[in-house]
Amino acid sequence: MAEKKTGDAVNIAKQTMVGDLRDLVLALFKDREKTWKEMSEGEQRSVAQQAQFWIQDSVEKACDIIAADGRKVIKGTLEQVTVKDGYKSVIKTAQSDPLRHELVDSAGSIVLMVVSDASEYSEVLEPVETDKDEPELPMEDAA
Repeated sequence: MAEKKTGDAVNIAKQTMVGDLRDLVLALFKDREKTWKEMSEGEQRSVAQQAQFWIQDSVEKACDIIAADGRKVIKGTLEQVTVKDGYKSVIKTAQSDPLRHELVDSAGSIVLMVVSDASEYSEVLEPVETDKDEPELPMEDAA
């Protein structure tokens, strides 16, 4: 049964990522009046940064979905861990989280903490190559 749940989470993450990335590519095409070659170096950098932000967000969402494995999840930041007769954790969550009331109601109950870290999937190996606004002038050999 656990394999099926994990498989479902992976399928949902794949569908989510495919949809998010498709929407990103379409938005990048639709929102631009100029082709890449017509854009200035700054405009090209802006498009590349926007694409990187959206793709990174999609990868983080997919990792969160897989890590949640179909469970109700409240996302937070682990702010402190104290070690004394066990581990005591302090996690800060958003006040607007839709499951905040369930979190309060769970005080004293057993909960699961899942570490979801998308950083290993979001490294950018090389910067996007942009076209210089003004091409470099050829250097003459000083003989």
